[in-house]
Amino acid sequence: MKKITLFVVMTLILIGFVIVQSCKKNNREIELKPRGLSVEIEEIKNQFTALNYQSSLEVNLNDSVTQVLYPYWKRAYQIKQGDSAVYTYIRLLPKLYTYGIPFNYVYKNAGRNYILAEQKNGKTNFFKATAMDARDPSIPGFIGDLLLENLQTHKSYVLHFGNEKYRKAAISNDINAADPQCYYYFTCTWGGVCNSIVTIVGSYGGPSLYSTVTCTYPSIPECPSASWSITHSTTAIDCDDPPSLVPQPVTPDPTGIVGGGYIPIGTTIPGSGFSLDPVKGHMCGVINWLRVGNAYVATISGVGIMFLHPQYGIYNFEMNKICVTIPVNYLTNQRTATNAFIANWNWTADEVLAELQANPTHVPVAKDLLDRFKYLLVQNLIATDPGSSINFMGPCLGAGVPTTPAEYDCY
Repeated sequence: MKKITLFVVMTLILIGFVIVQSCKKNNREIELKPRGLSVEIEEIKNQFTALNYQSSLEVNLNDSVTQVLYPYWKRAYQIKQGDSAVYTYIRLLPKLYTYGIPFNYVYKNAGRNYILAEQKNGKTNFFKATAMDARDPSIPGFIGDLLLENLQTHKSYVLHFGNEKYRKAAISNDINAADPQCYYYFTCTWGGVCNSIVTIVGSYGGPSLYSTVTCTYPSIPECPSASWSITHSTTAIDCDDPPSLVPQPVTPDPTGIVGGGYIPIGTTIPGSGFSLDPVKGHMCGVINWLRVGNAYVATISGVGIMFLHPQYGIYNFEMNKICVTIPVNYLTNQRTATNAFIANWNWTADEVLAELQANPTHVPVAKDLLDRFKYLLVQNLIATDPGSSINFMGPCLGAGVPTTPAEYDCY
């Protein structure tokens, strides 16, 4: 009798262990608490919002497409300049909307856009900063021009980083006059279609003595025959009267969550190669489900993923609303269904990222990259929960199926 009792107890312990391990697997990388900002970054964000500067970061590329640059506050970093000034770089990343609806795109920009907050003598000035690299942006140390636009006065400045040899060489390419008073610098946004995906390309021009916009025509190796047209341009004037020299942006651009905090001038933060966007990569949160027969069904909205590369650009994929179905089994409830989907989403994101990093010189085709992600997501979900399915064509059609907005960037 004792042997039977002991066997039953050990069996129950073993079953419990299996259940716990299964739950651990399903809970991998799933957390519910949203990340917070440091006090310093939160204060800058509040000032930026109160001054309504976000509206200055929106531009219509044509009658139907709007580009919005969003500050990624969790990628902000701060640099002290002496004892009295603090400069905060907040990376700007674009979103494209057609009639207000986000869509897939590839964004290849010759420059990096930031909000630059200058805190000095008890006052905060905000600039839109465009770092125009004069060399491969994955090489440590920034060499190039930093275009600044004061968001309050709209006055523009150009700061030059690098040695005088670089600056004189750049000027000599376009300017024959001896020491003119002012130079013009230009940024251009070009639109086109590359491998069936809308592609936005940034380029710049200058220095020039003339105000006529002249930017480098895009050259995209993976789409050599694509046609490009300018959808937007800006002009900055360099009259050798910039504000107090600000520290150069960190190069390569930091990847992942930086979270504020001071860094020494000239610091290099790892940023080469592909990375997963920290604000639109790993998923988290709680999904609401409806039990329909022998399955849990849910519509998830705002579904998307973004991969970043300092040279190849931004690969943004919008899946908008998807319908997920997970069969019922003896462990399945709303919580475990949530865990199953989110864990497999995160595993797939990491798997695709690893494939990109394993081929560092390969420039991916956007459509192939999206198809690969969708394929692996479905296969991974079926592997852990056989019989599951994902409909990428839109919301679930059944009555009463709840819709849950996707959540990202939790810890």
